[in-house]
Order: sequence, then C-alpha cells, then structure tokens
Amino acid sequence: MNRTIELKRIISEYMKERDIPAWYRGISPFQMKAVDQLLNAIRDDIEQNTTHRVRQCLLHLGLVPTVGCKDVQTLMKLCGGNDLAFLWFLMELYYKTKGDKYDSLNEQLILSSICHLDMITTLRELDRILPPGHASKRQIELRQRQQIRERSWKEPHKLVKKRSSPYFEKLAKPRKFGKPLTLERPDFKVRFPRYDAYKDPTYVPPNEKTRWYAHHIFRGSERVTKTTLRDCIAEIMKMIDLSPTNYGDTHDYTESIINQALNFESNKDYVNILCEHHRLENEERDSRLMKFFIRQRENCLKHLELFAGQKQANLQKIRDMLDKEVEMYRLHYRKMNTPHDDGRSYIRILGKKEYTEHYIKDDMDEQCHPNAKCDPTPVSLKNCSQVMGSGIIPKRHRLSFDQANNINNFDLSYFNTATPPSSQHFFIRPTEHKPYHFDFAKIFNYKTSASDRKKFIKNKCVEAMDKEPRTVPKTVDLTPDLRKVAKNCANEMWNENENKWRAEEEARSTEELVNQIDSYPKDMPRLPFYDCEDKDLMDLMLKIALNEMSKQPKFVLASLPDAYKIPMLRDWITQRYGKRYTHAEQLQALNTSIRIMNMLQELKLRIKLPTPCSIGKNFNQTYDCHNHIMKKVNQQRRYFYQRLNAELLKRARYFWFAMRSSLALLPLNKTFFAYFPARPGDNYLFKPWKISEFMDAKAIYEKRRLKNSQKIIASQSTDWLGINNHTIDYRQSHEKKEE
Repeated sequence: MNRTIELKRIISEYMKERDIPAWYRGISPFQMKAVDQLLNAIRDDIEQNTTHRVRQCLLHLGLVPTVGCKDVQTLMKLCGGNDLAFLWFLMELYYKTKGDKYDSLNEQLILSSICHLDMITTLRELDRILPPGHASKRQIELRQRQQIRERSWKEPHKLVKKRSSPYFEKLAKPRKFGKPLTLERPDFKVRFPRYDAYKDPTYVPPNEKTRWYAHHIFRGSERVTKTTLRDCIAEIMKMIDLSPTNYGDTHDYTESIINQALNFESNKDYVNILCEHHRLENEERDSRLMKFFIRQRENCLKHLELFAGQKQANLQKIRDMLDKEVEMYRLHYRKMNTPHDDGRSYIRILGKKEYTEHYIKDDMDEQCHPNAKCDPTPVSLKNCSQVMGSGIIPKRHRLSFDQANNINNFDLSYFNTATPPSSQHFFIRPTEHKPYHFDFAKIFNYKTSASDRKKFIKNKCVEAMDKEPRTVPKTVDLTPDLRKVAKNCANEMWNENENKWRAEEEARSTEELVNQIDSYPKDMPRLPFYDCEDKDLMDLMLKIALNEMSKQPKFVLASLPDAYKIPMLRDWITQRYGKRYTHAEQLQALNTSIRIMNMLQELKLRIKLPTPCSIGKNFNQTYDCHNHIMKKVNQQRRYFYQRLNAELLKRARYFWFAMRSSLALLPLNKTFFAYFPARPGDNYLFKPWKISEFMDAKAIYEKRRLKNSQKIIASQSTDWLGINNHTIDYRQSHEKKEE
C-alpha cells in the first residue's frame, strides 16, 4: 500500500514538472488520418445530403457516444464547411462537461484533433511574429573551436635554413596530432516532419480557405431578433396547425419565412394565411407607399441635369447673374472713387518701400484718348494727409474700427522717401516693338568700362559661389579664377548633399529598425540574445505570441487554454533559438523515461468489480423482477467498463508523455499505438464473470488447440508416407515387367 502511494506521488510530480495542458493527449496515425479526411467528408456529405462519411470519421476518432444523423446534419450547416468549426461546435453542443478543464476523454480527443489541424497555420504565424532565431552559446563556442582547429591544421610549416652538417640543425619539437582520434557524437536537433510544410510559403492548408469565422462580425441584435421571430412563428404555426407542403420540415419553413422577412422580399407564398380584410389593408398600404416613392423620385429628378436644354438654361442663368454682379460692383467702385486734384482717378498700390498712386483709365473718360500716351510715373505719397485727400478713402465714408486703428497706428515715417527722378529709373517698360529692359549698371552701381564690368561680374559670381569669406584664387590679371572657385563650390555642394543623404539613410535605417521591433507584440522582451536554456523565458515568449494571435479569430489553437504548454510548441521554440541535445542529455532523458514507465507498469489498476449488493438486496428475487434486475446489471456493467476504459486511457497518456517521442531518432507513434490504446474501442476488456475469460481456462483451451493441431499434422504425415510407399511398389512392378 505504501509502495502504491509512493509511485503515485512520483508520477504526479513528474507530470507536474512537465506541466502539460489537461486537454492535450497524443493521437494515433489512424486518428490523424480520420481527422485529415473530415474536411472532404463534410463537403461531400453537404453536396449529397448524407452523413455517413462524417460519422465514419467521428467513429474512427473514438468519440463515445456517437452523434445521430440529424445532429450531424445540423452541425454541418452550422460549421459552414470548415472542419475546425465542426469539431468545436460538436464539443460545445454534445461533449462539453462542467468547468473549464476540458479533461474528459471526448474533449481531449476533439481538442487534440483541433491542435493537429491548426498546427501548420499556428507555426507559420509564430515564425512571423517571434524574433528571428539564432544559434545557442554552445553552438557558437563549438564553431569558434572548429575554426581555431582548422587554422592550426592549415598553418604552413616554417622553412628552416639547412646547415652544412645535420648535427648543427635544431631538433624538431614534437607536437600533438591536430585531428582528434575519438568520435564526437553530433548534437541532436528536434524535428517535426509532419508539420515541416509551414516553412514552404507556397503551401496552403486545406482548411484555411474555409475559415469564415476569421471575418465574421458578431451582431447580437440580429441574433436576438431572428430567434424571437422564429419562436413567434413556430407558436403561430402550432396554433393554426399549419403543415406546409413545399417544405419537408417545419423548421425549414420557419427559416425561409424569417429569411424573406429580413431580406424585405415579397412573401406571396404565405400571404394566404391572412383574412381578406387584412389582405386588402396590406394592398392599400403597399399602393400608398408606391405612390409616395414615385412622388419622391419625381422630385429628385427635377433637380437633376438630365437634358441638354435644361443644362444650357442653367448655364445662361449663371452667366446673367455674374454679369449683374459685375455691373453692380463697377457702379459701386465709381461712386467710391473720387477724382484727384488734376481730375484723374488713381489707385493706391503698396510697393517694396512705399505706397504709390497709379493713374486709372476709365472706360468713359473723354479727356484721355485711347491712342494718347499717359504719364506712367508714379506719384509718391508725402504723408497720410495725401492719402486721405487723394480720394482713395472718401472723407464721407465711415471707417470701421479695424481701419481706424490701422491708420492711427501707421508709421508716417514710411512715406518720407522721395520719388526717384527719371535718371534713376532701373526698369524700362515694354513697348510695341521692344521688350522690357533692366538697367543693370544702375542696379549694381558699376562703371561702364568693359574691364570694370568683367571684374564686377566675376566678383559677383565669386560672392554667389563662396558662402564664407576666404582667400580667392586669382589668375594672371589678378581677377578671380572662376574655374577653381566653381570646382570648390561643386565639391562643397557634393559633400553637403552626401552628408545630407547619409543622414537621411541613417534616419531611414533607424526608422526601419524601430518598425521591425514594433512589429513584435508589445510585451515581447527585446533582447540581443535569447537563451534557449532559460525555460521561463521561452514559455513567456510563447505565451505572449499566442495571446497576440488569440485576438484574431482565425487562429483556433492559440485561443485554447494553456496552449503555450503544448510539448511540441515548447520543443519548437527552443529549437528555433539553438537548442541541441547532446548524447549525455539524450541518455539522461532515456533513463528518466525508463524509470517512469517501470513505475507505471508496477502501479496496478484499482478498479472495483461490481458486487451483487450494488444491484439490490431489499427485494425478493422472483421471475417477476427479472427485467428490472437485468437493467441494473447492464447499468453496473456499463459503469465498470467506463471506469476501466478511462483508467487505461489515462495510463496510456502517461506512458506517451513519459516516452518523449520528440527525442527519438525515428518516429514512434505507429509503434506506440500498436500496443497502447488511443480510443475506448482499442481496449480488450476481460469479463471476469465468464469462465471462458479466466486465464486458466484460456490456457487449457490453448493446450487443447495445440494437441488438435499436432494430431492433424501427424495424420497428414502418415497419409503422405502411404502415398510414397504406393508409388515405390508401382515402380518396382513396372521394372519387372520390362525385364
């Protein structure tokens, strides 16, 4: 008894150390094949309105009890042709137990199948959002040692000068042989050949295209409305005892009514259930609505530009309106513009240094002939009184508060500059036969001689090209050497642009690096090196990545509870960051597995056999209660089988995790599940209440069968000997006749 308690304690500690989710278990290749075929089975059964393919897959998976045909059809309609949705709805509707542990056998089989179907998509997304993998510290050290060793092998021997006599030569110093003569076992890398397809970017999982829930938007109001309508219509149909002939089922007929009502379609198929009075009211209401819609449409069409004549009329109306506004503003401007002292109209324009008045030619001015020349010389304003008395701002016009403040705060010293005389004009306006012309000699204030002009232009070029004052290279005639100055200026511009480009490239690279870092989840640790031996760090990174993935409904495996504790995902992320197992670590894992499996073999099953007391003891056993007693017997027998199957499958689950098949050189799942059960149907249950099932009776049967087989062989051998003797006698008689 104490030994059993000790074994249970050690096994529970081992499983607690492994920290595996309660819903995860290993599934056999036979079950994997059935789960992989589920998608095509759902598609074919939906097309042919059958259920036998899907039920066959569920039977191979090992779900007990099986689901009926009508329930399977309902699930196929709900899943939308996706196998992951089908398995999830199947568990939630028929096999869900109380609590959030998901530790029953059916839940373990369903969730482990979902894990298998969604593993490639999950690994591909984890590879995208996790930091890139790298080698471990041990691998880096091994590479450095290998490089040093290769260098020592490839070092050339130093040439020693030969002496005239060999006695004077230096003795060669003995050195160790560079190559090691002992075999170094290579480190073992965990591989997942069944799920290596996630590395291929061209591979698309079969169930990825049918994941409708990835884009599904939950609308609670529509669901409540549809449910309420369905219930109300079902009650009405029950009250009036309606049996539709166009639909095979009342449920289908109800769904068609709801779909038509929600889609605002014409429901002429079921209008006949209304009385004549309500039918006439509905027709009258529909006609009023139709007239209202027609009126609204006509009103909208009136405002649309549908015809060319109407469009031209609208354009002409706009032109007339613009002409009226122009005439109105011109009349208002003439009233506001009073004549100057000389009888002409001027306008005030702000130049670079002062306000100037320019003559305005009116359309109806009789004093100025169209071909006559007007004086283009502007008249400067001496002070602000000229501005007020020039007629630009009328005296009777009332100023606003802003205009008054601007005039009061205006700097009058701005107008104290006199108008330059005609000799200081720097610009000649264009005429009919000459373009405009700038007088650069007056603008730059240089003399008219050619040498001064040339020197002046060179100095201006030097000033334009040299930003900083420095010694300017000069030619023989002591003028600036523009070639050298231009070369220096081009070099400076090139260096400046190059520095600017390099700064932009550095900023862009830093921005890309920041974006690359920010592409990871927010809680993901940013480290220069991720140690694969740190199990807590690996679990944390895997947990953060799966939590980020669970926000998207596309990834089903990431939304399962404690998904980061799956052994395969843990081995995958440690292998990503350089985890390799040495031969010593493999031997240590093997010894641990052997020790745990020996304990599991030593641990006996503690399942109590059913007793007669559990059937009943307070009634007289007569033939009248035979049926009742048989029901009780079958019930106790079923409970016993259920407990025994659960215990055997639990023991097989412990054996699978103790074996650690990921560290084996060859896949072991086929060999393992050839001996251990993966579903309740794989167990061979002995019936202790049957004499034929006892081990002694079986041994006696085997002995009897062996004796019978020996007798049959002996009889066959004697018959063969008799046939041979007969053939020999026949040959001898035949030879005598020939003689």
